[in-house]
Amino acid sequence: MKKSACFLNVVLILILSLFLTGCERENIKADYEIVTVSQVIDGDTIRTSQGEKIRLIGINTPESKNNKEEFGEEAYLYVRDLIEGKEVYLEEDISDRDKYDRMLRYVWLKEPEQIDKNTVENYNLSGILLKEGLAKKYTFEPDIKYRDYFSEIQDTAREEKIGMWSKDKYGATRGDRI
Repeated sequence: MKKSACFLNVVLILILSLFLTGCERENIKADYEIVTVSQVIDGDTIRTSQGEKIRLIGINTPESKNNKEEFGEEAYLYVRDLIEGKEVYLEEDISDRDKYDRMLRYVWLKEPEQIDKNTVENYNLSGILLKEGLAKKYTFEPDIKYRDYFSEIQDTAREEKIGMWSKDKYGATRGDRI
């Protein structure tokens, strides 16, 4: 009987240590670059005061300039009002630049203390735009660090019919047409 109790304790300790190790990974701090946003180009592209163009990882917003799309202007204005002229925190994933030579980064309004869905949807610009229904999830390997959170956030916006996920007079969501 004592051997089985001891074995059970060892198993429980192993399970607990695996659980805690997994939790620590979610809380590991990344290296963030602090920059000032000098210009919002559109809902998913900004320019820093150093002149770098930054493309947000994980989302795509409707077009607001050429070939304007519904909710494009709203996404652009929302991002402009939120971050233009302000400091933000940039986080790399795997890829450094896209084919247009824009830096690929996650943009945070403040340095996150931990990474969870609540933090992503309230402080990560891509997560915020998904939550507001102003962007669609747009993730590609290898830059998928927050893909699962982005999926959850978009699903909630869609279920709650927020922004582009609201229905038009024909019963279709605008997000499905963009």
